[in-house]
Amino acid sequence: MYYAYILHSSKSHIFYFGSTIDLKTRFNLHNTGQVKSTKPHLPWKLV
Repeated sequence: MYYAYILHSSKSHIFYFGSTIDLKTRFNLHNTGQVKSTKPHLPWKLV
């Protein structure tokens, strides 16, 4: 099953939209700076 998700950056106040099959792992990748497009906007909160 796929998940659509929205992240919000408390640093730059932007939103990021994505989809994944493993939400917990993908969210951890975003918050540990392992995703190039979201790394400059850490930290992220799942909306």
